[in-house]
Amino acid sequence: MGYSIRIVLFLLTIVLAIICLRNIANYISNKRRGKVEMYSILFMLFTLTTISLKLFGFLNFEEMRGKTLLIANREGAANCMTTLKLRTGNRFTLRSVCFEIDKTWGSYLISNDTVYFKKPRGYHDEDFYEFGIIKTSSFDWNKGGQEFFLFRNKKDTSEMYLTVIENNL
Repeated sequence: MGYSIRIVLFLLTIVLAIICLRNIANYISNKRRGKVEMYSILFMLFTLTTISLKLFGFLNFEEMRGKTLLIANREGAANCMTTLKLRTGNRFTLRSVCFEIDKTWGSYLISNDTVYFKKPRGYHDEDFYEFGIIKTSSFDWNKGGQEFFLFRNKKDTSEMYLTVIENNL
């Protein structure tokens, strides 16, 4: 997240905290206490607690998805980025950021050096990659490294390659 967005979110959190404290003071001083006011205060306290837990690192949504076993990415034209993450529990995410964000997630199965992706239920995109193969890189700029080649089907001759950043398989 950008620096300016974080400042705006921090300021909005402070404003929410001030509004919440003001509502608590009004609720205590008012003799007619309604359920709507109480639910509003509870919702704001829950929101502020969640924000605080995330801010101070007690909530890490990335860890909740499971330990990352493999990270592979590729930067394309116009700063477009594709990132593949294989996680424990045989779950994967494939995220492409270009002029929009496309995210595919589902399960996978490993057999030797091949990773087979199971198409998520209800997913009808023809750009879905059915499997990927991990190979030692033959590129001069990545000698000794690994590449992850993604294929749409067994007849696909125009595979997409990703550079393996981290491999704990």
